[in-house]
Amino acid sequence: MDNKNDKLSIFTRSFTALFLASLSYRHNNHSFLSQSQQRQIIEQSIDYIQNEHDFRGLTNDGWAHGIAHIADLLDEVVDFTTFTHNDSILVINAIKNILHNSFLFTADEPGRMVIPVLHLINKNIISDDELNNWITLLNDLKVYNFNAYSNVSLFMIKLQAHLLIAYPGFE
Repeated sequence: MDNKNDKLSIFTRSFTALFLASLSYRHNNHSFLSQSQQRQIIEQSIDYIQNEHDFRGLTNDGWAHGIAHIADLLDEVVDFTTFTHNDSILVINAIKNILHNSFLFTADEPGRMVIPVLHLINKNIISDDELNNWITLLNDLKVYNFNAYSNVSLFMIKLQAHLLIAYPGFE
C-alpha cells in the first residue's frame, strides 16, 4: 500500500479482502479459526481500512472496489468471538475517515459501508450514545468538501432506510 503510483496493487488488496470475507463467513458458520487467527484477521482488516488510499470502484482494468470489499470483510469479522468493543470503535472511525475523504464514491461504496455498521448496532457492540456521537462527528464536514458531503449523505440515507425497515419507529 505504500506505493501510491502502483495502480494495479489495489486488485490484490481488494480481492484478498473479498477472499478473507468468504473465509470469515465460513468460519462464522463452521468454526475452524483459532482465536489468534481471528485476531490477526481483525487487526489486518482494521489496518487495511485505515490505510487504503485507492478508492476507485470500476476502472479500465476492472473492479478495484477495495472499500466495498473491506466493508464485506468487516461485516464478517464482527461475528468473531475475539472482536472487541475497541475494534468496533476503530472500525466506525475508519469508516468516518473514508467517507470524509475528498474522493467521490460512485459504485455504492457508502451503501456497502452501512452493512458492518448495522451489524454492530444489531449486536449491541456499540451503545446508542456512541452511535449518536459518531453520527454527529460523521456529519461534521467542511462545507467546501462537496464529495465528502455527497458520500456522507448517501451513507446516512442508506443507514436511515435500513434502520427504519429493521426498527419501525426508530428515531
